[in-house]
Parts: sequence; C-alpha cells; structure tokens
Amino acid sequence: MLSALEENAEINEVSYRHYPNLRVALYRGSVMRRQELETFADTQSLSLEYVECGPMEESANAVREGKADVFLTKDISMPVDMRAVARFAPSPYYFACTKGRTDLAGQLDAAILNIQESNPHFAASLYAKYFNAERDEIHLSRDEADYVKAHPTLRVALWPFQSPLQRYDSVKGEALGILPDYLRLVGEKIGLTFEFVYMEDHRALRDAIEEKQVDLVAGFYHDYDLAGSYGVSLSQPVISAQVVLAVNKSVKADGLSERIIALPQGYDFLNVYNSPIRLYPSVEECLEAVNSVGEADYFFGDVYTVQAITNQRYYSNLNLIPQAAILQEFCVGVVRSASPELLSILNKAQRGVSQGELQAIIYQNSGLQSGPVTLEVFLASNWQAVMVGVLAVCGVIILLLLQYLRRRSRVNREISLANQRYKQLSALSNEILFEYDIPRDRFTMSDKGGQFFGVSSTLEGFSRRVKDRMDLGTLSLSDLLERLEQGGGTPIDIQVRLGEDDFRWLRVVANIIRDEDGNAVYALGKAMDISSEREAQEMWKEQAQRDGLTQVLNAGACRQAVREALADPEFQGGALFILDVDDFKSINDQHGHYVGDRVLMELGEVLQSQVRHEDIVGRLGGDEFLVF
Repeated sequence: MLSALEENAEINEVSYRHYPNLRVALYRGSVMRRQELETFADTQSLSLEYVECGPMEESANAVREGKADVFLTKDISMPVDMRAVARFAPSPYYFACTKGRTDLAGQLDAAILNIQESNPHFAASLYAKYFNAERDEIHLSRDEADYVKAHPTLRVALWPFQSPLQRYDSVKGEALGILPDYLRLVGEKIGLTFEFVYMEDHRALRDAIEEKQVDLVAGFYHDYDLAGSYGVSLSQPVISAQVVLAVNKSVKADGLSERIIALPQGYDFLNVYNSPIRLYPSVEECLEAVNSVGEADYFFGDVYTVQAITNQRYYSNLNLIPQAAILQEFCVGVVRSASPELLSILNKAQRGVSQGELQAIIYQNSGLQSGPVTLEVFLASNWQAVMVGVLAVCGVIILLLLQYLRRRSRVNREISLANQRYKQLSALSNEILFEYDIPRDRFTMSDKGGQFFGVSSTLEGFSRRVKDRMDLGTLSLSDLLERLEQGGGTPIDIQVRLGEDDFRWLRVVANIIRDEDGNAVYALGKAMDISSEREAQEMWKEQAQRDGLTQVLNAGACRQAVREALADPEFQGGALFILDVDDFKSINDQHGHYVGDRVLMELGEVLQSQVRHEDIVGRLGGDEFLVF
C-alpha cells in the first residue's frame, strides 16, 4: 500500500491520482514490491518519482521530513501516524502445519471455508477492526474544509420503520434514536449541523432523493444494489445489528422457501429464501400478519426494531429466533447529486468516533419506543379497559373492582415485559447486564453473568467479595463507581479472576443513579468479555517488535530494550556486540536471496541459543545484528 501522514489532508484516496510526480519513498532492496507498484502505477496512469531509502523507518521519516509524499509499506506494519491512501497487490497469509500433518491442514481449510460460508463478511470485519483504526483528530483537505464552510447545514432523510435506530417525534419536532444522535456527534466533530426530515414511506424517500430535497439518508442498509437503485453512495457502516427471524408458532423454521414472507414496502432485499411475498405498510403490521394464522408465515428484521415493537405488545403466536450468522449493517447514504467531498468527510468523521462513544449512544437509546400508538394497537393491548367501560353500568362496586384488577394486571404485565426485555437483550448479545444496590450492597446480574463468574446471579455483601474477584490496583469500589460516573458512559476495562490462574478482562459501562440528597443509590450497566481482544492486542504488540525474517528484535525494539536496560537502577554493567556477516553479499550473489535469508535466520537462532533469557538479541538491518 501507499501511506501518507495522517495530518496531511491534501493527499487522500482520490487526490494522489492527480499528482504530476508523486514522490514515493521505498526500501531500495524491495525489488518485488517495487515491481508491483510499477504495475499498479501503469494501470492507474500514475507518474511516480522514487526516493530510495533504508528500512521502513527511514522511508517513513522521508515522508515526515517532506522528502517524499507517500511511502511503500504493508498495512500490517504501517506506523500509527500514517494512513493508507492506496491499496494494491495484497499478500495472503497462511497457517503453517508440521510437515506431514495433512489431516490438520484439511481441518483448517474446512474451518476457514465454514466461516466464509456462514459469514462472508468476517474477513472484512476483521480487517476493519484491526487496520481501520479510530483517529483522535480529523484532518480535512482544503476542498473538504471549503465544503463544510459552504454547507454548514445538511438535510437528512430518516429511513422509514427503524425505531429505535431512528424515529421522528412529531410532538417535540425532533429526530430521536441511535443514528440521529450519532450524526449529531459526527457534526460536532467536523462543524456541521443536520436538519432531519421524516419520510412517511419509501416512495416519499425516493421522491426526496430524485428532487434533491435531501443530502443524506440515515440508516441506509449496507446493500450496494439497493443503494444504486436509490441513487446514493454508502458511507462506512455505522452500526451492525443481529437479524431476527419472527415466525408463526405453527410454522417450522426449516423449509421457509415455500412459506409466505411478510415484508414492508421497499424491503424486498430481505427475502433471502425467495419466498412468496406479501407486502404491508409497516414492520408492526408485518409482525401482526405473522402473528395471525393464515396471513403470513415469517418475517426478517433487525434486532433493534423487532425488540422495540415486541416490548410494547405481546404477540401470542410469535417465535423470535436470532440468526447468529447474519448481521445487518446500517450506513449513511450520500445522495449522488451532492458534492463528492461529502462522502470523504463523513468517512473521516466516522473514524474519529470511538467505540466507547458509539456504545454510549446505543445504550442511551435502547429504551426508545417505536412511535405513536394507533387506536387499533391501543384497543388490542387494553381490552380490559374496554370491558370496564362496558360493565360500568353494572354499578360502582363492579367498576372499582375491575379497575383495581386491571391496574394490577397492567403493572404485572409491565414488570414481566421489562424482565423479558432485559433477558432477551442479554441472550442476544455477549453482554452481562447488572444492577448494584449500593445501600444494601447487593449485586444482581443476568443469568449470563452468573454462568460467567460461576456464582449466583445475586450476590449479597458485594463490596467484600469484589476484592477477591477484581484487580482494581489502588482503586476502591467507590473509586471505580466514581470513575464510571465521571466517564459519562465511557467504558472502563478491568481484570477479574475466575479461578486461581484464570484471569479475564471485562469492558464495563454503567450509569450511577443518585437520590434527592445526591447520594449514589444504584449502578445500572453492562459488561462484556474482551479477553480475546486484549490477547490479540498483546500478540500484535509482540509481533510488531520482532524482525519479520529472523524473529529476533527489530532495530527499533532493540534500541528501546537497550535504553531500558541501561536506565535500570539495578544495572551492573554488561557487554555490547555489534556483528555482521563477512562477505554476505557473495552468498546472495552466488546462491540467491533465499539462501541468504536462510543464513540470516539460522544466525538469529544461533545467537539466541547462546545467550541468557534476559539478554538482548536484535537485527539492526541487512546482515548486522546486536547482542547485549
């Protein structure tokens, strides 16, 4: 790939193509990578000027010092102050097995194929997670900055039927939900404001796009064919939601291709089984049709929308089945008649939104209702009230009794629905929901939490027991609660102990509730196991310090290790050796670079085998090694 300085907004994924002589810093020994670059330049009609340097750090410094515009590198080794502007000639990575273990290689191939079939986007999501890093600062080019100044307010269409992702409150006259709040945060970061326009249906949305009445569409499905039919371009995905299958209890979940699917108008792309379609005006009516025997058999929807609707009303004939392998991604659609800078601005701003900020927005909007309640929904949900009205003529005593029973039934139903909601939210995610009653020192968590810790879901005397489970350092439990409150929804990572040698990392986010006197009385929040993420980070950190060929420390890590050893107050002296291989060039010339690489690898192994564990062995570059 070609990488430029993060702060240099003038070189981006588009502008680099128009440079008359793009200066490229590259390692003078990278013959194959240079050939790949020249092939890429020919296909893109690029004019390049080469700045030959030493190893990667020298090439990166050439860009930092203004001697080059970009430098040739790989995404796996790109410095943190750089960003990719062009990717080409990807190199695959493989699992290596011991010679003769064809059975293990076959099992790995089968597992990889199974992952690709069950989740075709898995590789792309891994790449986005580890190589499209969040950016603390957003650098706009001159054209992008001029666009923001010229268009301080943009009109955003709200995609229909997506509460709690987004909805329009006609009483307050404002847009509510995850995506409007997300766009407001993006606007704060880049100096834009958004005017939200509610779309009654998909026909109105198409008309607004064709007549150029809106600039953006919030909550657009990550489907390029669908985006093309609407005339919009897609930003990077904002949020992913698990897909839920809503099926009538009389219908088996297998063999759905012959069954009738209920879909809102404009949602034909959700018909993954090519079933006969029956269209309805809204998602609510689709669920009602599936709930009613004979109208429709099943429906697909995202977990946020389906959960918001089913939390309001009980569907007696409906089964909700999470589709673990199917994720629905939502983007911001940029109307193609708008300036091309707008899409680039949005993508840059999205990289500036941290996962903590996004999770806080999702958490704050998890209780949004799906919109105004119709008369039909009210009558279906409150038939007891109608009965009370009919029986009112029978006497005051009967009326009071029925009202008492109705109220008690409603309270019990609301409590049951609330409990069901939290249980389903916990079951559909990898999160542990919890509540901490601070005055009573009682900690209650979801069943998933009890299984994770191997304890009861309710813990009395929690402040005494937490010291044996969590590594809080010098923090007390009260200090932790104070940090969670000050963070305003920002997650905090803590380490917990499940067994004698079993340590895990949890990412915790919580809200603190105070009474009228300002005393903290409750902590409500969630926790997620991020042990795999932390282990992966440590693995990549370790790999970044190793020379790719010899697996000894690379030059930068080697120098840092020596500096730390010399700065150690207990350091009592040592010996520093700098070695190279005599006539190494003749080995490459006579036997080829492959043999030369093998010599360097074996030399690295010999050096490591002849020193102590605490000694330092590194490769400074070429055939030069250091031992300390």
